[in-house]
Amino acid sequence: MQRRQSLCRIVTVLFFLLVNHISWSQVVLPKFPDSLFSTYYHQRVTHFKSLPQTGGDVIFLGNSITDGGEWSELFADLKIKNRGISGDVTAGVLARLDEVAGRKPSRIFLLIGTNDLARGLSPDSVVKNILLIASYLKQSTPATRLFVQSILPVNEAFGKFSGHTSKAAQIKEVNTKLRLQAAAYTFEYLDLFTAFADENGKLKKDLTNDGLHLSGNGYLLWKHLVYPHVYGLQKEAALLPLPQQLQWETGYFPLHESAAIVVKEESLQKEAMLLQKEMERKGVKLKLTNKAVPIGEKAIVLQLGNVNAALQKAEAYQLRVTENSVLLTANSSHGIFNGLQTLLQLARSGVMLDACTITDWPAFAWRGYMI
Repeated sequence: MQRRQSLCRIVTVLFFLLVNHISWSQVVLPKFPDSLFSTYYHQRVTHFKSLPQTGGDVIFLGNSITDGGEWSELFADLKIKNRGISGDVTAGVLARLDEVAGRKPSRIFLLIGTNDLARGLSPDSVVKNILLIASYLKQSTPATRLFVQSILPVNEAFGKFSGHTSKAAQIKEVNTKLRLQAAAYTFEYLDLFTAFADENGKLKKDLTNDGLHLSGNGYLLWKHLVYPHVYGLQKEAALLPLPQQLQWETGYFPLHESAAIVVKEESLQKEAMLLQKEMERKGVKLKLTNKAVPIGEKAIVLQLGNVNAALQKAEAYQLRVTENSVLLTANSSHGIFNGLQTLLQLARSGVMLDACTITDWPAFAWRGYMI
């Protein structure tokens, strides 16, 4: 009797697994008439299909906002591919998803939906289509990590794209529903909206010139936000050695807007030149000056001062990063050098620094390696 019950349980479990496997394998992409999509759409799709197959790609998939990014140049990485099509909608992504899935990319960054809302599609329908995209990708290329990015905010102040900029409430609704469905559909939800929005929830004016599409500054912010996900890093830079005191704050310092490295003490010229050289390697050119920059200009300031420390005070430093300035203060040039190592780790994306306040000093007078 007990054996029979065990056998029944095994059969039940196998049946359950079989039913779920069949159910999952039945994710089928809908068919759409070619006439539904623009000439440009078909030009892009045929172009994508003609490109060579490569391994380990990172694909940015979406509409004109994605299409406008020179992704491989932005990241200096040829494995990063652009699969954006201006004017595209969720149906368009579904219609060409086989080409993307067939490449078995390592990661896909999806941003889609704002054109759907502008055409009158409901938030529920947009979410449903995006979840279908996620389900099909999981079925077709299970090793690929999918990142669904929030729809970006819009801004009607420019008087353009009124069909899009009037959908602010629907955009927030879609984003909320995507965030809540991320775990169930095994994708990672990335909130871009918050960083791109001003205090009123509108697309920041310095990131756009039409209230919908991004300017160069917008793409640099986008790169900074997704950089750790593209390369499998933690959200904030993993600083080594771990500072004695570290407080992450809101905002980002834009390296590309920085005018100079300000250093008044002659004794810090060597450290200033080191920073200048390392930043140039990241594509950021900064002049050296001993004068304060004009009000409104951004700069990195190196200075000697009084930094409190429990140990090794001569080598202590404090690094303060805000949206408008970077201030590195230390008790000696050695402390400045230590602080530069942390600053350069913060600059991993090459475009921005996460706002933070760091106070650090060596825990030991001597450092070494165990071999």
